[in-house]
Amino acid sequence: DFAATYPHPIPEHGASLFHLVRKPETAPWQPTTARWQNGLTLTALALPDPQLPPGASLRVGLRLHTDRPIPERWTLFLHLLDPQGRWLAGWDAEPNPPTPTWTPGRPITHWHGLRLPINLPAGRYTLAIGWYPTGSNGTPRLPLEKPSGDSLPIGTVDLLPLPRPPRWGTRYAPELQLEPPRLLVRPQQEAIAVWAILNWQPLPGPVDPAAFQVTLALPNGQALPLARQLPVPPGPLAGPGWIREVWHLALQAPPPGLAWLEVRYGPRSLARRPVW
Repeated sequence: DFAATYPHPIPEHGASLFHLVRKPETAPWQPTTARWQNGLTLTALALPDPQLPPGASLRVGLRLHTDRPIPERWTLFLHLLDPQGRWLAGWDAEPNPPTPTWTPGRPITHWHGLRLPINLPAGRYTLAIGWYPTGSNGTPRLPLEKPSGDSLPIGTVDLLPLPRPPRWGTRYAPELQLEPPRLLVRPQQEAIAVWAILNWQPLPGPVDPAAFQVTLALPNGQALPLARQLPVPPGPLAGPGWIREVWHLALQAPPPGLAWLEVRYGPRSLARRPVW
């Protein structure tokens, strides 16, 4: 009943984290005639989740077959694209069973899962699939025979606004609303990892995500910038609708004492909190 995706190795604990997605009991299969140059053919697809909130799991069902033996192993990619066709998220996985074991003419049903990023604004996004040789870095992609290209759009998903009531200490600026940033500090083998989690929404906007700056001011006066861990669509973005971001910094032997995490939007300071 479940499709296991996202095997995430955690070497320091000798384990892997798996993301389990429940397969739908029924699915609205839609016929299609897409075909790749090596004989792989997509005969039907199912998108049972037309609307989802950020962070939810999107399910895609594919019915495939081949009209000839396929000696090579191929990996299937599923990409989430913005309205301009730019990549936002994806998940690549080799089908089970692998393509060299497929019998010509025998249908294969494959379910693919994709966890939607938590930091995307509400809107409509495009889904696309394609193939590349297993073990490669994603290239070269397998060309399509019908239609043309090497990436096949298969549908859209509507991302719903992230509902969040304002927290105590929420800061308001003319363009946006920012919750108090959450901070995680974890010692690692040779460094200290710092994560800052930001929840904000354009109110009413527009907001340029590139104008955000997150820095850590150390006791010695040094200011270190944190980097975004997840991509955010380029602005301007209009609200309402909450967006969640994760920023990260790895500190090498930081000096002891009180540090300060600061969030700025352009020249304006929105939040400042202590870090020991």
